[in-house]
Amino acid sequence: MTRLLTRILKEANSSAVAPPPEAVPGESDFVVILAAMLCALICVVGLIAVARCAWLRRGGASPQPLASTAANRGLKKKVVESLPKFTYTAGKWRFGFKFCN
Repeated sequence: MTRLLTRILKEANSSAVAPPPEAVPGESDFVVILAAMLCALICVVGLIAVARCAWLRRGGASPQPLASTAANRGLKKKVVESLPKFTYTAGKWRFGFKFCN
């Protein structure tokens, strides 16, 4: 009885194994094209998100009055004159930096 059972199982296992399917050459190209399109879509969505964020931060949602944009034109002369001034002399560093010649 056990011999008959093992023989039946061996025949069932040997006939159940199918050969692997052959790879279609066009299928791998299709997968690469789909992956490239997915990558491009992700990049476009990212660029749209960055552009939207920059537009919102710049104030594109609500127009600013002209007076507030004109007021922000740079540093005042008093502030520029109060900045420290350093003079450079060749071979002499004030902060102790030494470089090889």
